Amino acid sequence: MTYRVLAREYRPRTFDEVVGQQAIAQTLRNSIELGKVAHAYLFTGPRGVGKTTMARILAKALNCWKGTSPQPCNQCESCIRIQEGTDIDVPEIDGASNNRVEEVRTLRSNIQYHPVRSRFKIYIIDEVHMLTISAFNALLKTLEEPPAHVKFIFATTEPHKLPETIISRCQRFDFRRIPSSSIVELLRTIAEREKLKVADDVLWSIARYADGGLRDALSLLDQLNAWEEQVTPEKLRELLGLLPRPELGEIVAKLRKGDLGSVLPLVARSLEQGIEPSALAEQLVQHYRDLLVVKCCGTKGPVEASEEVLALLDSQKELYSEEELLYVLSILAQCMRWMKTLGSSRTALELGLLKIAKLGQIQRLSELSREATAYGSGDESPAASGVSEPSPPDTEKPAAPAKRARPANAKKHPHARAPQPPPPPAEEADTAPPQQTESPEWEAFYRALPSQTLQGFIRAADERKVEGERLILRYKTKFPAERVAQPQNREAVEQASRQAFGRPLQLVVEVGASATTIHEDPGVAAALKIFRGRIVKEE
Repeated sequence: MTYRVLAREYRPRTFDEVVGQQAIAQTLRNSIELGKVAHAYLFTGPRGVGKTTMARILAKALNCWKGTSPQPCNQCESCIRIQEGTDIDVPEIDGASNNRVEEVRTLRSNIQYHPVRSRFKIYIIDEVHMLTISAFNALLKTLEEPPAHVKFIFATTEPHKLPETIISRCQRFDFRRIPSSSIVELLRTIAEREKLKVADDVLWSIARYADGGLRDALSLLDQLNAWEEQVTPEKLRELLGLLPRPELGEIVAKLRKGDLGSVLPLVARSLEQGIEPSALAEQLVQHYRDLLVVKCCGTKGPVEASEEVLALLDSQKELYSEEELLYVLSILAQCMRWMKTLGSSRTALELGLLKIAKLGQIQRLSELSREATAYGSGDESPAASGVSEPSPPDTEKPAAPAKRARPANAKKHPHARAPQPPPPPAEEADTAPPQQTESPEWEAFYRALPSQTLQGFIRAADERKVEGERLILRYKTKFPAERVAQPQNREAVEQASRQAFGRPLQLVVEVGASATTIHEDPGVAAALKIFRGRIVKEE
């Protein structure tokens, strides 16, 4: 007797046997019971999820010799022939090889004839998206108003290639990828019936490799059964070219420590065993993705793995933060793109692992955020960029020493200021912040400011005080002073001071301990006194 592969031997024969598509099966079952069967159906979804199988079950339910029923007998000649795909009244047409308009015209001419021995003539067209535009146009009128004895069932993996005029004439059902847990349960049942010795870890690996396709999972189990009577994880990994999960976890742990010298030999040994660099990169992506899910949701999250793998993920979830895991996944995604463009996939993989190993040397975003709050964006700050700006003419000291370059390995404190020439000794005592900055009026002033950035600039002032009708801010460095003195920021500061201090205050920004402002200029002061004037705006 000819051997039948597991994918054919265990193909579902009734709606109740369908795995992973219960909602679609229940809808079709109800339509048959209510006598509301449509004339055209469109089944879409990935490969191996049951589209053709569901079409055959529907055809058997409609043409069973014991009567139309959601439970076909699977014993009459019609049910047997439909199950085998050989029934003359239920032709299965391959859309890839019968995609021309001539084949559709032949189909239209045959539609008018009644079925030979069944109630309905049911056309199952697989990969219908392969039909040409002319073939689709020739089918439109017939598809919209077919004879009462004709039903159409279309199946496709690429529904976006179908014209909207075709989709609108069909009842569409989207088949989903089958969950790994359902695949594992079915594989376990089949292994028991076939008396196969398969470890639970192997079943989970098969389900994960099948990626939601039950046919692929059954074909892989069939292949393993033909290779070895007792299927072990080692045999499966050897067949698929996969790295054992413990070794994968070891690579991840060493990458976190930055121990690239130990990681590269492990990768080299894996490649010598026949594992492709792209396959190893995909495994790393899956492992880091599972780590991210376990870190966010725990071991009860949507991670389809065995108990041993879940224990490994739980032990490694504290190695990385969520932000670091997202960054690592982006590195691996870029690495897989490199593999398609670089001549050596191994080089691309090693470059990606090098970037992951250097993760601990990257400055955290929180530190950059605190620095930006105090000084603004780092690329504009003289202290951050290392480029000193010229001082104004009235504050320039010819004998002042040049700023020393910042050491490359020095860690920058969020509130550190750029080094400046030492101020004159006479004014050193004026650099300490006054105590009144913590008063309720100042706190109300800070809250009234429109942005945290502007508030950070003002808090960075070396001296903040209110004198009469003036709000004075003194800085040792130019950058924050220039930011506060910008017209839009000046207006915002004066408006906030009016709300907090109960009277309009004029903003005065001073740079350097010995700097003079327009108010301190003797000539200006004399002019104001003679003409009884006041300064409205400084340019």
